[in-house]
Amino acid sequence: MFSPTSMTYTYSEKEGLKLIIRENGRNVEVDAPFKPYFFVKKKYQAVVQYYAKRKGIQIHIADTDYRSLEGDPVIKVEVNMPKFVSLLRDQLPLNVTYEADIPYVRRVMVDLDWRTSTIYRKLYYDIEVKDGKIVCIGVSGENGNVEVITGDEKSILEEFLSFVDQCDMALGYNSSVYDVPVLRERFKQYRMQFPEMCRWYDLLPAFRDMSQRMLPSWGLEYVGKHIIGIERIHTDKQFSQLTMQEIYERCQRDVEIIVELDRKLNLSEIDIMKAHISYIFPDETGAISRCIDTLLLRKARELGFVLPNKPVTGDVQKHSGAFVAQPPEPLKIYRNVLYLDCVSLYPSVIINFKISPDFERRLYPEVLNMLIQERKRLKKLYRETGNPQYYSMQYAYKLLANAFYGVFNAPGFRIQRVDLGDEVARRGREIITTLIRFYSQLGFNVIYGDTDSVVLSDVPADENIFMMLADAGSAHIKEVFGADIQVEPKKFYSKFYFPKRADGDIAAKKRYAGVVIWSVDDGWLIEPEIDAVGIEIVRSDFPPAAQQLQKELIEGFLNGKSVEELLNVLLSYKARLRNNSFAYDELAISKSITRKEYKVKAPHVKAAEKLSKAGMMVNVGDKIRYVQTLWGPQPIELCNDIPIDVEYYWEMFRKIAERTLGITDEVTLQRWLRG
Repeated sequence: MFSPTSMTYTYSEKEGLKLIIRENGRNVEVDAPFKPYFFVKKKYQAVVQYYAKRKGIQIHIADTDYRSLEGDPVIKVEVNMPKFVSLLRDQLPLNVTYEADIPYVRRVMVDLDWRTSTIYRKLYYDIEVKDGKIVCIGVSGENGNVEVITGDEKSILEEFLSFVDQCDMALGYNSSVYDVPVLRERFKQYRMQFPEMCRWYDLLPAFRDMSQRMLPSWGLEYVGKHIIGIERIHTDKQFSQLTMQEIYERCQRDVEIIVELDRKLNLSEIDIMKAHISYIFPDETGAISRCIDTLLLRKARELGFVLPNKPVTGDVQKHSGAFVAQPPEPLKIYRNVLYLDCVSLYPSVIINFKISPDFERRLYPEVLNMLIQERKRLKKLYRETGNPQYYSMQYAYKLLANAFYGVFNAPGFRIQRVDLGDEVARRGREIITTLIRFYSQLGFNVIYGDTDSVVLSDVPADENIFMMLADAGSAHIKEVFGADIQVEPKKFYSKFYFPKRADGDIAAKKRYAGVVIWSVDDGWLIEPEIDAVGIEIVRSDFPPAAQQLQKELIEGFLNGKSVEELLNVLLSYKARLRNNSFAYDELAISKSITRKEYKVKAPHVKAAEKLSKAGMMVNVGDKIRYVQTLWGPQPIELCNDIPIDVEYYWEMFRKIAERTLGITDEVTLQRWLRG
């Protein structure tokens, strides 16, 4: 059994199918353990034979004891080359073949229970390009000692290759979009072999997912300064104006930021663990559905099933959603509010109610139960030993378990069963509405319920009472549904309120703010914290100044500031706009570029076009930070003594005050505050 860091295959008429396996820093060539194969409904055996003969593909057919999820018996069809699987699949009618879309390397890993290594030798890197050629490459091991490779382009690539040969994983930032394509093209230019056995890992997608895509910018300049505490250098000039020494220095600093980002957030280690669990490689874990997919393939085989191919079209099918209660009166301050959470509600529903596509109802529950139990075991080991590898592994299991429901409801998922997603959501709604009735009957004021949580007001500030209420909720679920679902006290607020919907006089769903004084993770807080959900404070597409304004208004409202103080907060922002005392950074709006071309050019698209005209690269997925000026949207990089659009920002600030405090203009504000 192997624990590879990478693997590929080769085929020749003379040698046949071979695997090249990288393990412990060496590449080993071995005979393929079995031929590529897929499954076909048994009644279509003659059709497979017909098309194989027509295409000149040699096949071997074997009977199996496996069945489809619908109970159809299947045959196993073996071919000599992996590409013949897809050739035959595409000739046959839809819904006739099974597991005919699985790459051969992944097929081997899943079937033979070969799990990828948990130890990768890492090389961090960054390239700099000038006039179409690579002028330097910065490299570093995990120790953070950066070396900048310079010289003519071919010698740079040759020396870089010597570093890559000593590693298992090369880590860059936004490298799948920029660095790797450039490297491939330049290697090809010099007829050099690109090092495919190294895993080329991009930190940016993992960082986006961990930060829930909430940052105003993904650029290294912002990330280095605000996340890592290391600023990029020589950013005050256009790249074309930099001297070669400045380019080398900037390259070195960029690698330092990349190393520290991974060290601080453990990004690659978590993906290494996800890969180890899921029979894939770390650079393949960005699509978490791929991890769930391989786990289901493995479990299905153990249960005697084969799974369908992934759908070709990925049509979106609607399913019922979660329960969300209508909050009561908006802008009313509720006191002593306890937020109760049903821990991992949807995974627990799937396990307890045995929701699964197979007639024995085992596939989904058993995979999920394995993920949850393994996480519990590893959390215990981490608490006992402090070993960081246990932390990364348990966190990987947590991510996979939490993603399970969303993955099996996705339009491109291998098993298309909208009814199962509906059943999970229905059970979740039943549990939450039952808890609401239960706590109401106990005499508590239930002010909100949402998906997996119930919110009570007027609860005594006593941690023992929090736990008693949670335990009582868990016991009630057990009594009514026969399900083991844990209710946990998550947070306790001294004050709590719901903002008003912008288009009416009722409270907004999924939006609230409060003063947290206790949490299950931290206990009683020395310094109370403002917690805001679903409003601009936590949205990256609003400028920092708008977020700060809303935070001040919320804090003032919850802490009972006087009429004059609240009014002065809003008017002080108006004065700062008119006096031009905001920095461009404070007014920058962040929006992502989601496609290559736009029919309607939104402000961030216009700003991106200005960046491109200035010689700066813009890719799909990039976040554009721009300021609304009297000259239109201007990218932050090109703002220089350009007057801002005061009326635009004042209108934004007024609308935020309206959503936060339920007012529409200055006159109404004064009446509302003084009335």
